[in-house]
Amino acid sequence: RLVTRWEDVQGLQLAEDAELLSEQVEPFRAQLTALAEAEYQAYRAVQRVERYNLKAAHAHAAFELLVMHALLRERAKYAGDDALFSAVIEDVRSLYKEREVIRAIQLPAGVLRELAPYLLFDAQVPQVGPDASAPVPRVLAYAGIDAARRVVDGAKIRKSQQYIDRMMARIQRTAQEHASKALRL
Repeated sequence: RLVTRWEDVQGLQLAEDAELLSEQVEPFRAQLTALAEAEYQAYRAVQRVERYNLKAAHAHAAFELLVMHALLRERAKYAGDDALFSAVIEDVRSLYKEREVIRAIQLPAGVLRELAPYLLFDAQVPQVGPDASAPVPRVLAYAGIDAARRVVDGAKIRKSQQYIDRMMARIQRTAQEHASKALRL
């Protein structure tokens, strides 16, 4: 008999002088292999879930930054060429003092089509065309603002030199990096 638990050992007497033939052992080997496969399935699932979670994390980070880029682009039109990132990002934040949701427009539809299955928020991605839009609730906006600030802080540029156009380009590059990572996993 196949011993798989401590309880199976109780009352067992070993026949140390007996020899087993390969045909006698094979059914037990098959049972043991099946038990090992069943046990290993959980570990395989963990790897699959972890990969999916990483994919979703990078997709969501890309989405946050793409949304911030779109909102910053719209506000920067009114701020002028020499506007600083800090002023424009505060302008975006102030939009949410009065509203719960703002629609971000001119998001890159091609990227969002690929990321959409992994996002926590609904992005209305058309099947054709280069642009998409998405409702941006306050919680997503604040997460995006924080993410954009982290990207800009990572530039190690004095605040007085953080011009909006350069910082937006940096935010867009970082969003593209996250999107690439999400799609590679």
